[in-house]
Amino acid sequence: MDWNFRLPLCLFYVCHSVMAFNIDPVPWKTFTNNTNTGFGYKVIQKGASLLVSDPLIQLSQTQRGQIYDCSVTRGNCMPMAITVPAEAVNMSLGLSMTLDPQSSNAVVSYGTFLKCNNIKNL
Repeated sequence: MDWNFRLPLCLFYVCHSVMAFNIDPVPWKTFTNNTNTGFGYKVIQKGASLLVSDPLIQLSQTQRGQIYDCSVTRGNCMPMAITVPAEAVNMSLGLSMTLDPQSSNAVVSYGTFLKCNNIKNL
């Protein structure tokens, strides 16, 4: 092939690839909470809202972690009420989250240390 044909052809493809690259003009949404915690550790999009975890926030002597339901349209986050089992001692709610795409149900896990009343050295 002749250089007179290759150069315009390359410029044509480069121009089309640059024109196909778009930057979304919609501004970003920013949700903030207490900066001393792990707000935003895990984020799941669920329809028009977001589920956001904060596993480091201390709620009580034995409970740590909170899950928030953040509305994208309103721009605010509300804590979700989650029933915690009695055996969950020193838990960190929200270390892992996943969403079932078919049923739109979310699963939130927590890490915990089990109580041991009798520890023996072997």
